[in-house]
Amino acid sequence: MKNDDISKSGAPFLFRYRPNNENTLDEIDKGYVYFSDRNSLNDPFDSDPSRINFNINKADIQKYYDITINQCQSEEQKRFIMKHYTPEKIIEISKQIIPKFIERHGIACFSMFPAINMALLANYTNNHQGICLQFNHSMDKKFFEGLRYVQYVEELNEIKINPLLEQNKIYDVFYIKHKNWEYERELRLIKEQKGAIHFKRDSLRNIICGYNSDDHYIKKIVQICEKKYATTDVYKMDKPKKLNTISLNKIC
Repeated sequence: MKNDDISKSGAPFLFRYRPNNENTLDEIDKGYVYFSDRNSLNDPFDSDPSRINFNINKADIQKYYDITINQCQSEEQKRFIMKHYTPEKIIEISKQIIPKFIERHGIACFSMFPAINMALLANYTNNHQGICLQFNHSMDKKFFEGLRYVQYVEELNEIKINPLLEQNKIYDVFYIKHKNWEYERELRLIKEQKGAIHFKRDSLRNIICGYNSDDHYIKKIVQICEKKYATTDVYKMDKPKKLNTISLNKIC
């Protein structure tokens, strides 16, 4: 049964803008979203590990050290750390691990804005030649677990954490961006791995092809959907002739 979600936006719907290339076709064909590392993002300050700093008093430094010692897997390892590393040195080593921790995570970007957002279509679909994917995150709660809004701020300040009490606060670095990017109204998923991660195909509700999409590319998308997506519709957008007014033509 075909869906009627094309006119809907807001939770539980979210949108992903993709260019008209073979990678996009592969994602649709195999039913996955590609999670990039932070170095592949278009904002050099996005998820920057240098923004994270420790805010920990002397008593908590000692507690953190004691916990580290108690987590050792052998007495030999405990003795080695106690002999060669002070509590302060353990804190410094933990700081040095932060960039590696961040860089091993995968990042996928979505938007609250539907396909009417002309700026996103221009910037992320190769000037309206690509597509916008409409997902319903409630139809694949496992895949979309941890989905969060991005917070936009006037100034990117340090993120201070107490590693003893606020370990999960390190994830804030993925969800705070400068207000220059506010027009994206981004929703973001973070995974503990990079690369292709599969979603339930029913959660992909609609594919909207930009008004500059060529017929050959659209045909490839239609062929994939007819074969592998029983509940996904494909539309092509007409070139707008009136501000904030979009007309969509259903293809399949």
